[in-house]
Amino acid sequence: MPAAFRCLITVTAVSARLEGPEEAVTLAADALTVVNPAAARSPAGKAGHWDGVVRFLRRPRNTFGAGLTKRVSDVLTAGGFDVEWVQAPIPIFQPLGPPLRIEWRDYQTAAVDRFFLKRRLILQAPTGSGKTNIGIEVARRRGGRVLWIVHTQQLQRQTLKELHEKLPMVGVGTVGDGHYDFSGPITLGIINSLASLAATSPELFAEFDLLIEDEAHHSGAETWVRVANACTGACLRLGLSGTAISVRDPVRVMRMEAALGPIVVLVDAPTLIKQGHLARPIIRFLRPPAASYPSYERVRDLVLPDWRRDPRR
Repeated sequence: MPAAFRCLITVTAVSARLEGPEEAVTLAADALTVVNPAAARSPAGKAGHWDGVVRFLRRPRNTFGAGLTKRVSDVLTAGGFDVEWVQAPIPIFQPLGPPLRIEWRDYQTAAVDRFFLKRRLILQAPTGSGKTNIGIEVARRRGGRVLWIVHTQQLQRQTLKELHEKLPMVGVGTVGDGHYDFSGPITLGIINSLASLAATSPELFAEFDLLIEDEAHHSGAETWVRVANACTGACLRLGLSGTAISVRDPVRVMRMEAALGPIVVLVDAPTLIKQGHLARPIIRFLRPPAASYPSYERVRDLVLPDWRRDPRR
């Protein structure tokens, strides 16, 4: 194929760089340009100072988030270009433990295999689909050093319990809730604490080989992006989300993919209900009698029992 139709994408843990003819770069730039739907409603948008356009291809080096590589490659291939990827080699580590003793579902094992083939994925599946088991199996099979991000203290405790049950021989360090332990093969951290450390001590994140983000629909937020970008050695990245990711916010979707990779709908709730893994919910709307509502005075006395001393409250 003539050189005018050849493109090279060099991929690192955090970013990718496109080399090719200007026509290919323009095609990629268009694919990575989206409009923030909130622009028209913002003061700057109403004043005509902001058109809401967000460009994810950075000129002049033609770099973009590594998770967007497949999106760029697909666009260029459809445009008639021959695309070659060059990715960093993945070190081989010993598994963190023996295979998990659980009853695997077909889509779970397929998801694990697909992840190691693609290296970067955001798996979307409803609550009850076993996403945590998928994450634990990926961490176990991968070995090395793993950073697992959650967004609440409650989810951290829940996931820590699951890790101790499924991988009892593996040390798990925790970050957040007053703890800053990076010593174990797996570090389970709360995003706010991790983001603060990423801003002041980014070197702490450079040694991780695998990044797992739970509740990955949050991963487009600035704090999540900061931590993901600090993981300069994590070429393997897995997002897990039980919340449907809305395509009506293309900027957020693009930021999520840039950090973690393409979004894949693993399984939906109707399928899990049909297979017997989830119960069909029954929803009834009940209208309580008006007489059961608490009075204004009752609410006032419960919320501010000392309101008489300072009525202005």
